[in-house]
Amino acid sequence: MSNRAVSFCCSRTRFGLALALWTLVPAVGLACDQPMVQAGPVAIKRELVFTEDFSADVLGQIWQVAIPAFEVKAGVLVGIQARDKSTTAAGDRPEIRAHPAVILLDVPTRDSVVEAKIRFEGASMMDVQFEDRTCAEARNGHISRVQIYLDRVVIFDDRDGWMNNRILALSQDPTKRDERSRLLAARRAVYPVKLVEARWYCLAVETAVDLMRITIDGLPVAQFRSSGIAHARKARIGFSVAGKTGLLDDVRVWRAEPLSGPGP
Repeated sequence: MSNRAVSFCCSRTRFGLALALWTLVPAVGLACDQPMVQAGPVAIKRELVFTEDFSADVLGQIWQVAIPAFEVKAGVLVGIQARDKSTTAAGDRPEIRAHPAVILLDVPTRDSVVEAKIRFEGASMMDVQFEDRTCAEARNGHISRVQIYLDRVVIFDDRDGWMNNRILALSQDPTKRDERSRLLAARRAVYPVKLVEARWYCLAVETAVDLMRITIDGLPVAQFRSSGIAHARKARIGFSVAGKTGLLDDVRVWRAEPLSGPGP
């Protein structure tokens, strides 16, 4: 467990809280094309099903590195995008596409609250994602995700959006470009924020039926309602890092109870 993360996130000085409010709240207000973020939670924590403070020198077996590279250093998980360049197939060597580093956690949920401390140290993006490999509607069972950048937060409905097999098929037809763009635009939400490097942030991802709500340092920064988010079985939780380097600490997962039903 990172003492510096706890001291920053859990016992800020008044100055630090004022700075956080100045940094995050105006940014939400600038997202004029999106609804205002609900002030209170959308899910109630019920059962704590997973916790990890990375105090051991190695990752436990419950973690699976899907795309390198991740390692535990000084009590935190360090992620670096090792696959940072695409290469074409040649001889016996297959094509390799650049991809953020991905680590997966085998903790099944439906409605949930996922909390983690994140820190940008050169990374361009960090995310939390949900998967169900038994879902035939989406490529690789991608269900939903939130991507955190220094200047924005983006929530995706993967299942019915950019990972949906029908929408992916449209990309093969140039005459369907406008239709595909329209469908994708309806399956994501973008909210601006102002984060900085080399500082710990407390990230919380709430999933309640078809609604995902994001807070950073306890402040609401983004939310999105979409059908794919309501997928009944999220078999795995993933964390991604694009670029170099992103730090992760104090991961906790609760199964949760929605405070309201699905949207219209």
